[in-house]
Amino acid sequence: MRSHPSDQEARADLSRLVELARSSDISAICEHGTLLCRNNADRAQATATVPPTAPLVVGSREVADGPLTEGGQSQGGRALKVCGLDGAGHAYRHEILFFGTAEDFTAIEALYWVIGFSESHVVGPTDASPGSEWSACPSGSGT
Repeated sequence: MRSHPSDQEARADLSRLVELARSSDISAICEHGTLLCRNNADRAQATATVPPTAPLVVGSREVADGPLTEGGQSQGGRALKVCGLDGAGHAYRHEILFFGTAEDFTAIEALYWVIGFSESHVVGPTDASPGSEWSACPSGSGT
């Protein structure tokens, strides 16, 4: 298994994804993503909704390597909980799993602002009720 990044390393990886998003380099983002990245980018028209600002990190946790229910081993890493508004003004809340090294990191949910697929990958509730780590997240109306 590859190494698990620290909180600081995962935040640096996120900063790199933000830089690539701002330059609308979806192909470069997907080089750090999973096989579904390009399909999600095309389906969601990701370049049209790139956020104007970096996401807010509201949480971080270590994810252990572990067995898969169908056999094999799952990759753990460092999960960052992020939120913000995409370029169309829609709110997003996602948990991005980073693993690997700074030079060769992989991010599950590399397209951090694309709504849909990621919702099922957030551990725990994503509501913004008082006291929730998500309560600092903006709410959007969309345009």
